[in-house]
Amino acid sequence: MGQEQLLERALNCEYGPLTTEDLDQAMIRASCHGEAQCVSRLLAHGADVNCEDMDGDTPLILAAANDRRGDYTILRTQVVVGVAVVLLKQQQQQQQQQQQQ
Repeated sequence: MGQEQLLERALNCEYGPLTTEDLDQAMIRASCHGEAQCVSRLLAHGADVNCEDMDGDTPLILAAANDRRGDYTILRTQVVVGVAVVLLKQQQQQQQQQQQQ
C-alpha cells in the first residue's frame, strides 16, 4: 500500500481519530519528502500550513530546503492552497460579522 493510500485511510479515521498534532506532523513529513499530493490532502483536511517542527521550521521552509526535483511543485501547492484557506477563513469571518449586525 502506497503512502497516499495510507494517508487517505488515516484521514478517513480508519486508524482512530486524528488530532491537530497528527495533522501537523504529517504535514511536516510530507513537506520534507516533497509529497505534493499528500500536502494537498492534508491541507484539505485542515492541516496548518504554518505549523512548526521542533526547530521552528514551517512546512514551506522544509519543502524549500528539501526540494529534490528543483521544480518547487510542493511549494506552489502549499502557497496556493494556504493562501486560499486564509482567504476563505477571512471571508467566513466577514460573513459572520455581517450576520451579527
